[in-house]
Amino acid sequence: MNREQRQIVRALRPAPVYRPSLTRALAGWIWRHAVELAIAGPLVWAWTWSVDRIGPHQTTAGALGLVLLVAGVPGLRHGAVAFFWCSLTHHRLHVGLVEVRVTNHDGRLPLFLSVVPAPFGERVRLWCRAGISAEVIEDEADRLRSALWCRGG
Repeated sequence: MNREQRQIVRALRPAPVYRPSLTRALAGWIWRHAVELAIAGPLVWAWTWSVDRIGPHQTTAGALGLVLLVAGVPGLRHGAVAFFWCSLTHHRLHVGLVEVRVTNHDGRLPLFLSVVPAPFGERVRLWCRAGISAEVIEDEADRLRSALWCRGG
């Protein structure tokens, strides 16, 4: 089956609806946001701990100092910006895969294994479930590129 035929079949196929149980939906949400949760959780804990120990004004001053340190040191700044773009790419690609219907017959998306910075931007590793192939994703590369705000190909 060539590219045009795969696109026609995908466009004519009714949008599959995968409705996981509440626990699976919650586990999926946690998996999709694991990196953000791994950073936000300790930050919230450190903030509350610091407010309890030294007070809200000193905690705010210390947090501002850390933000200025990250903004002022080029290596830290580049790391923070790279983390931000990798996180944004993960979420934009998830939305793009849903919109172009890159799902298996049950309506499940590929699993995200990693999104890491690379010299050319970001490198995304997906685990394609049964029914999804690299060719299907490659066929939709133009539409996914627009969802991810990418430049040329």
